[in-house]
Amino acid sequence: MLHGRSIRECLRVIDALQHFEEQGEVCSMGWQKGEKAMTAEHQSVSDYLSNR
Repeated sequence: MLHGRSIRECLRVIDALQHFEEQGEVCSMGWQKGEKAMTAEHQSVSDYLSNR
């Protein structure tokens, strides 16, 4: 059951999981399909956050 969750948020999480499985990149909170993601490495996270 999805108490307290919107369908839009559930679909966003599914997109993020699929992106991770296909690209090996992690997605930040609020990430939307088509947006830039990052690898789970210090430099990648730093670059990603500095460009937001």
